Amino acid sequence: MKENKLFTKGLIVKTIALLITLLVGLYYWRVFKKLDCFKIRQVIARYANNEVVENISDFSYLKGRNIYELNLSKEARYIQESYPSYKKVRLTRFPPELLIIDFIKR
Repeated sequence: MKENKLFTKGLIVKTIALLITLLVGLYYWRVFKKLDCFKIRQVIARYANNEVVENISDFSYLKGRNIYELNLSKEARYIQESYPSYKKVRLTRFPPELLIIDFIKR
């Protein structure tokens, strides 16, 4: 009986320690993601054969946004709707500050 109480207390202490560790880790992860060094400063748009696309200024709205909070699939769909002559648009992030947009022709 006494061993059960010790086991239960030990389990409770380990569970509380795990929860505290997870909360602290989550806090530091959120702080880490919000750092200014993870803001997009450069956007490169290119064809699948690495040829640079003109009118890169069209993607200036992406600059200044956090690279980790950017929903790549949503932005790719938005860009693909804006450029229907391309079969597929693929966004790739290169932390800390670079975003590459690949256009694949039909």
